[in-house]
Amino acid sequence: METLKDLARLMSQAVENPDAEEFNRLSNVFQNRKSAIREKIQAMTAKEVKGIVGKLAEGGDLSEEELDLVKLWIVGDAEAYSKMENNFEDWVAEFKWLESLIQEQESGAEEVQDLFRVQGILEDASRLAINIGYYLETRERIRRFEEATANMATMDRDLIVKILKLKMTSPST
Repeated sequence: METLKDLARLMSQAVENPDAEEFNRLSNVFQNRKSAIREKIQAMTAKEVKGIVGKLAEGGDLSEEELDLVKLWIVGDAEAYSKMENNFEDWVAEFKWLESLIQEQESGAEEVQDLFRVQGILEDASRLAINIGYYLETRERIRRFEEATANMATMDRDLIVKILKLKMTSPST
């Protein structure tokens, strides 16, 4: 398994010698490393989470530290991503710019070259829509978790227990 230093070196090499296959391969390497880190976090905190599961199953309330650990397990990945993501506003601005380009082409996309240009615009818009949608989905996950756990009296303990147990037994969550 690559260390973070190895990953940085691989990233640098990919940028120095751009190659589509290498970037696709790196995407898989990153996903595998991300999964390994998640598993390490879960292994490091499993004992505490088992205690929390028992406490919730018995109807007990969680301390702030215990709730923070539950949050880490359920939406920690989303929170980390949303804190480091710094392109959202740029994506929205570019998306709006692409919208204006599409409006300009609306009546004049009759020639083959114009149609190719529209295809390029739509490809870029599609990729931006995926990034924007993923970011918004991530923020929504965090918001729903915070809403669901804001009040200990109304918190759905059974659902949280079910999610935590699933995460403890599943290698891919």
